[in-house]
Amino acid sequence: MNRPAWMTPARGFGAAACLLVLVGAYVALNALSFTRDLHWVDHSYRVLGRLERLNALEHQAVTAQRTYLLTGSRAHFDAFWQSNAESKLEAAALKGMVADNPGQATRAVQTGETLDRRLGILADVLGVYEAKGLAAAQGQIETGTGLKAQMEFDSSIAATQAGEQSLLEQRTAAMQASSRWLLATTAMGIAASLLILLFAYRALLRENRERVDAERQVTFSNRELGLTVSRLEGLSRDMESLGRYAGMLQSAFSIDEALEITRQAMAGLLPGLSGTVYLLRASKDHAEIAAAWGQPLLLSDPMPAPSDCWALRRNQPYALDNARSAIRCSHVAAPDLTVEAACACIPLAAQGESLGWLYLDGPAPGPLPGLGTAINACEQLSLALANLRLKEALRNQAIRDPLTSLFNRRYLEESLERELARCVRRGLPLSVLMLDIDHFKSFNDANGHPGGDALLAAFGRLLQSKCRADDIACRYGGEEFTLILPEAPLSLALQRAEEIRLAAAEMSVEMRGQALPKVTVSLGISTSPDHGKGGAGLLSVADKALYEAKAGGRNRVVAAQQAG
Repeated sequence: MNRPAWMTPARGFGAAACLLVLVGAYVALNALSFTRDLHWVDHSYRVLGRLERLNALEHQAVTAQRTYLLTGSRAHFDAFWQSNAESKLEAAALKGMVADNPGQATRAVQTGETLDRRLGILADVLGVYEAKGLAAAQGQIETGTGLKAQMEFDSSIAATQAGEQSLLEQRTAAMQASSRWLLATTAMGIAASLLILLFAYRALLRENRERVDAERQVTFSNRELGLTVSRLEGLSRDMESLGRYAGMLQSAFSIDEALEITRQAMAGLLPGLSGTVYLLRASKDHAEIAAAWGQPLLLSDPMPAPSDCWALRRNQPYALDNARSAIRCSHVAAPDLTVEAACACIPLAAQGESLGWLYLDGPAPGPLPGLGTAINACEQLSLALANLRLKEALRNQAIRDPLTSLFNRRYLEESLERELARCVRRGLPLSVLMLDIDHFKSFNDANGHPGGDALLAAFGRLLQSKCRADDIACRYGGEEFTLILPEAPLSLALQRAEEIRLAAAEMSVEMRGQALPKVTVSLGISTSPDHGKGGAGLLSVADKALYEAKAGGRNRVVAAQQAG
């Protein structure tokens, strides 16, 4: 078969080379477009994260203000103003982040204005409280302006989140479209290149051996292009997987759930590598294994100190191509003579706080494959862990008394009705103990508020030490405490009350190295169903028994039937 006159080997290879260059240029342009789209997707995630942070700080300010109104603790007063300042900084940062979008910029300004109004109303209530007392502050609250401002702020936050979520969907769609166009164009370019190369190869057979070298060069170029496409496809898959992983993390309800999502996602994102997530304990003195996957080639300490990890000390990834020939982290054991391994540690940090690190290892020589993907995943994990810890802290603030660490009165009322209903269904008793520290006002006057706080905190610890796993210890108010004993008859409640009374009499409390005077407690007991079937009724009966104990000389236990 005669070839066309225009199809010379030189022209054939020239056409193929031009097509390859065009395809390469198109691939590069689409890669830049994909990177830009990815940047905006990440930008939207960061805006959503800042909105969550702003919302959490506003709730934290509300919680601090209300707790201060209830307790008068200056720590909560200071916490309110700190949250106030941080909220305004977050609002200002949000405006800067969305300045590129007029609609979002307008919503961010509205969010900042509604936040200022909400915080201003909270501050006004504090001012009324400082000047005129709690009753006046309650009157200020009951005007409803605070609730209206809260609703306006919540509506503004929701509108901004909805706007950013819409932008996120648009940007994600654009990123996916770029990826699809990239793959389609590359495939068509390769097909066209192969067709031209086929004609060039047929022409080359009629030429001398020098033309064979040119054909081999084209084949080599084609393989390189295939590798490039393969790498881009792998990058696209990794980005899609990272997007799904980030979405799952945003939906996690607990740290354990986020870690399980991480364990499963990392096993797929980093095939052939083993990994361990270390999280720092609350004391920051040691880290613990929170999640692990794969079979490690190198042993790692299960409870290392933070200083044992170079990544945590330098706050940047630390990777070794061969663990045998470089300085390892102290938590990584020396490799066996038969093992050649590479390893890496990636720090987990968010909002200026170190949370832990990710340890990876795999066959040497390195670098470990997918290290960039692991770093991006760690950024997502760090933000998720920080947000989940913040949510957990806010929940604890809502149900815990900050001084004694016992549950507060609101949690008491909810739990009492729930436990009472459960015991009634099972035909079991439930006892309620009301406890009051005797002569607390005199103690407080003699030793000052710090001494009174030290006593209340110590008694809270004592009460917790006398609780079973199912018992619920609460601070009812002031020096009054309540202990709910599910499934406990009156006889067991009397025994427990006597143990607490004796332990309180022997309790030692120190303040600034000085021992404070010993105190006693009085206790009143009621039991369901003998003394009532409702939670409020049981509390009232136990409270009457408590007053009977105090009227009878204090430092004693009185059950409800003795009170009547």
